[in-house]
Amino acid sequence: MASDYSDPDELYYFPLNYGDQDSGTFSVSTSIPTIGSYIQAGKRKNTVDGWGSITTPFGTFNVLRIKSVITETDTIKVTTPFPFTLPFSNNRVEYRWIAKGIHIPILEVVIANNAITSMKYRDQYRYIPVAPVSNFRPIIYFQKLLMW
Repeated sequence: MASDYSDPDELYYFPLNYGDQDSGTFSVSTSIPTIGSYIQAGKRKNTVDGWGSITTPFGTFNVLRIKSVITETDTIKVTTPFPFTLPFSNNRVEYRWIAKGIHIPILEVVIANNAITSMKYRDQYRYIPVAPVSNFRPIIYFQKLLMW
């Protein structure tokens, strides 16, 4: 299945400071051969709404907390044998605690429909090698992976 990231989701715009806000849009279409496509499109609004320290089994870190409000519509488009389009909401709030020099969040919590749907903390990634540093634009891109 091929995906067209016509508008990648930008997680953060650096530098980040307490009180910063930004927003962006995203869109990805994944072709499903002989059936149709799956489309995700929406908007992310970020607010750096906290700072302090956090402790996980991996250690204690000085962090910024980023609250992301995601308004997303996922759409299934079937072209054969009976064409139809089925849109559905995938709205959620994501909280990420990030630390200087650490390439992934120390803690990440996702809330949808007033319930925690996902929680990850830094210790889960202990053995991932550090990503190389580049001189590209100061934006982290996140491209969604579809699980089938």
